[in-house]
Amino acid sequence: MDPNILFIVNPKSRSGEAIKIWEKKILPQVLMFFPDANWVFTTRQYEASLLAYSAKKRGYDIVVAVGGDGTINEIVNGLLGNQLLNSNPSNFPEIFGSPLKLNNLTDNNSTPSLAFIPLGTGSDFIKSIGIPKNINKALTIIKQRKSIITDVGYIEFQNESFHPRYFINIAGCGANGETVKRLNESDKKFGKRGAFLIAAIKTLLKNQSFPVQISFDNESYIPFDLRVLFICNGQYCGGGMRISRDASLNNGKFKVVQIRKMNKIKSIFLLNRLYSGNYKGLENDIIEREATTIKIKSLENAIVPAESDGKMPGYLPASFSIKPNKLSIIAKI
Repeated sequence: MDPNILFIVNPKSRSGEAIKIWEKKILPQVLMFFPDANWVFTTRQYEASLLAYSAKKRGYDIVVAVGGDGTINEIVNGLLGNQLLNSNPSNFPEIFGSPLKLNNLTDNNSTPSLAFIPLGTGSDFIKSIGIPKNINKALTIIKQRKSIITDVGYIEFQNESFHPRYFINIAGCGANGETVKRLNESDKKFGKRGAFLIAAIKTLLKNQSFPVQISFDNESYIPFDLRVLFICNGQYCGGGMRISRDASLNNGKFKVVQIRKMNKIKSIFLLNRLYSGNYKGLENDIIEREATTIKIKSLENAIVPAESDGKMPGYLPASFSIKPNKLSIIAKI
């Protein structure tokens, strides 16, 4: 028997081309694999978290993220009960597809498995779990329903005006937060990798550092002149940067890549290293370690942006903690 499956589609992904791609290329294949599938389109930012939360309550077995890393992040938060938008469920968008499946859903509190159809500009998270960009192959993996239990990260801000946020891939702060801010303000006409490179180079040429104090696993705070901090559950971000070759989604620990202030020439050189994940010869500038909890606060009234799966949810001070075995995801095993 086919599972109760809901595809949450971000029609604005891939610079607004996603809706056309869904209708012409993806939906016909979806209905070949899952004739009784349901699907729904997001209409605004953060709505995917509400739709995922509703899908959990309504008893879906699988929720499929059709979009990029931002869409995945919102759905992860919704599946874990962290609604990023206040809304009346009666105002949710219309759910399309099989009325039989809709009518036969029963309320429960079990969390659906999360699956993926990559339709974002970058789609970095799927690189860590072997999901291909080929739609037919991605649907085949969903049909096989082989899953792994993954850890997720959780960010809490001391400033209560910033909403806590789960993340499944990579978070951090410093220049990457500044880069994400620039990226989200760009039109991405060169694709995510091109837009990210432009945003990253502009940020690196600014050569700003951030005076902070960092505590790992509740040890004493240590002052650090921070350039960039990556907190890795997955391995890739920024349109293909392999930040940590050793990051694992289910070992109960983050891989942390901590980069201190360096001159502009080294900073540009670093950009190439971030794509390979090879930091040999830069040990004085880049510190790699494992941790389960990272607490960071800024010094000298520095305004330090935090980043989470390619979005900027707030500013320091903040704590980043691992939550083991939180989510079932369908992956290539």
